[in-house]
Amino acid sequence: MTTRDYYFILDVPPISSPERIRQAYRNLSKKYHPDLNPHDKLNAEARMKELVEAYSHLIDPEKRKIYDKQPFFQVRRFRRPERPVRQIQEPTPPKPAGLLQKFLRLFKR
Repeated sequence: MTTRDYYFILDVPPISSPERIRQAYRNLSKKYHPDLNPHDKLNAEARMKELVEAYSHLIDPEKRKIYDKQPFFQVRRFRRPERPVRQIQEPTPPKPAGLLQKFLRLFKR
């Protein structure tokens, strides 16, 4: 059983079309290709291996069905997203009147 989240690796939602998966793979492979990252070649190679593995599983319809039926990913799919906690805003105290406002109040009387 695979515990890697291929959708997370390719940064696509589980309901993505094959075209969207292909586009994400192409964009990420351009970004992490070892020839384009000579300063960090080892990490780029490892990342490219993950991308190729994820792409090969998600682009093939039969492999994708088997992958989506794994219990680990079934829980993730039906979990509700967490809502942000509402924070109560405290009222801001009134600003003290500036010198110009005090001066103008003298002439309004």
